[in-house]
Amino acid sequence: MGNKRNLKEERGITLLALIITIIIIVIIAAITINAAYMSGIIQFGVNGAKDYAQAAIEENRIMEETGNYVESVTKKIKVLLGEEPPTNPELKGMDWFVKGVTQPAEESKEVADFYAKNQPNGTLIIYPKNGVEATIEYVEIEVGEERGSVPPWTAKIITDMMTGNSEFGEKITSVYVAKGMRTETCEMLFAALLNCTKIDLANLDTSQVRTMNDMFYNCTSLENIDLAGLDSQLVMKMSSMFQNCSSLASIDLTNLNVENVLYMENMFEGCINLETVNLKDLNAELMQSAQRMFYRV
Repeated sequence: MGNKRNLKEERGITLLALIITIIIIVIIAAITINAAYMSGIIQFGVNGAKDYAQAAIEENRIMEETGNYVESVTKKIKVLLGEEPPTNPELKGMDWFVKGVTQPAEESKEVADFYAKNQPNGTLIIYPKNGVEATIEYVEIEVGEERGSVPPWTAKIITDMMTGNSEFGEKITSVYVAKGMRTETCEMLFAALLNCTKIDLANLDTSQVRTMNDMFYNCTSLENIDLAGLDSQLVMKMSSMFQNCSSLASIDLTNLNVENVLYMENMFEGCINLETVNLKDLNAELMQSAQRMFYRV
């Protein structure tokens, strides 16, 4: 009897020990799993912190580059406007100013005054600072992911608009091109002159121009334009040339040479008040596309 009781007690102790062991194993497993889980969270947190730090570094880099670019463009524009002494000799004494708004370079003020004598305030005057001849110099700007070259006054207008300031562009009410001025492209030459009602092109040499895309784009106050003296014999592109010139009522293209023009897409798109377009004897045999030429007219 004693032996049986001892055997039962031993079995009971063994079973109890087994249960306790299992409980301990479960607890250890739970701790291990929790530790692993927490380790994962910690690692995730560490990775997240690293990613955040890396993102912050990248953001700072982009902001710094953007700031440097804006500062560079602003500096260049101020130089072009004669508001700051140029650091680059090739930018010295630009051949333009807006009477009553900006001042020409000091060394060309006398010549500029001669051309400005009979022009009202608000006139964009493009003139040769040496009094003889000059070529319109384009500058490179970037808007979003788009990069391109435009005349300095257009660069000023666009960069101002990017900062919510349109005062400069709004003050230009007319354009006068003095004798001796030439350009190698007319792309965006007078774009976004919202309040400009008159553009005198009689003296502008365009004999080497191959593109007139967007030449008068968004000149919403321009009511008429004389193209009689515009040399377009080499021009191949006239897309969006008058797009959104919403005040334009009539235009005569009979003196415009378009025999080499391939594209006139969107040429008069958005000219909602356009009633008369004289196309008599217009030779456009090489034309490849004139899509939406008179869209929204």
